[in-house]
Amino acid sequence: MKKHLLFVSFIFLTSCSTFLTGAKQQIVIRSNINGADVFLDGERKCATPCTLVLPKQKDAYVFTLKADGWKDVTVELQSALNAMLTSNSSNLSVGSLTDLTTGAFWAYNQDTLYVVLSPVKGTVRAEKVNALALQKYAFSNYSHIRSEAAVGHDKGEYSLTLSQKTGMSVDKIWEILKQAKTPADFSEEIARRFRSR
Repeated sequence: MKKHLLFVSFIFLTSCSTFLTGAKQQIVIRSNINGADVFLDGERKCATPCTLVLPKQKDAYVFTLKADGWKDVTVELQSALNAMLTSNSSNLSVGSLTDLTTGAFWAYNQDTLYVVLSPVKGTVRAEKVNALALQKYAFSNYSHIRSEAAVGHDKGEYSLTLSQKTGMSVDKIWEILKQAKTPADFSEEIARRFRSR
């Protein structure tokens, strides 16, 4: 009886990865927008932010995140040897085989996946993102554009860049500049004109 108990204890103690870290791993999936659908092997699993408990395996898990108005993004969760395996390998125990069969031989290199989705070009959401980027550019470079307008340099780098980004002529941009009292007024009007074009 003691021999059997000793053998069972030996199996549990040498299967370190299985015993201490388990054959499954909890993975948190987040994205820059809430409510993105998370697909694994074509099957919808959850919507971000969410947590999945996945069996450990040698192969990577491949996730695809989808949301209306946003481009689909596919990411891989790569596996690697479980650090706890070294205690089994060093003593060549049968625990290594136990870990291999349970999946605990493997571990994933991160517990959280953060996925960034981009808006589909031509959608209202993409237009809002573009308008915000233009507003930021106009605000940040207000003094440069003002200097270029003061000397009438219509080929100035900042005025010309804003013209190309907005589709408005440099003269139109300078006209908005003259009417604006502050950098905030100028940048907000640039964004408003861009959205309503």
